[in-house]
Amino acid sequence: MNLTAKLGAAAVAGAISLAVPAAVVPAPAAATAQGGCGQVTHWTSKFKHHVRVSNKCNYSISFQVKRRGPDSDCQILTAYVTRTLWWQRYGRQFQGIRWNCA
Repeated sequence: MNLTAKLGAAAVAGAISLAVPAAVVPAPAAATAQGGCGQVTHWTSKFKHHVRVSNKCNYSISFQVKRRGPDSDCQILTAYVTRTLWWQRYGRQFQGIRWNCA
């Protein structure tokens, strides 16, 4: 195989990998937003799910809590603010965070 054919095959493989959308993966226990500004902590108690989102930067960020069933509304956090959301444990499982919804 000559060099032109190898480069062409590599370019096609790269273009195919860019065209395939990434799968939606739930956020881990401590996820970060763009630039490391948002920090997320999720935990459960006996009857509730809790999600704490903190903004560590000097500008506002927005997020939406993804969960089984209806997702939360788009929330906006101003600079250096922490917000805790909670909901009933049974029925709606935490699936992750969607950043920049506003």
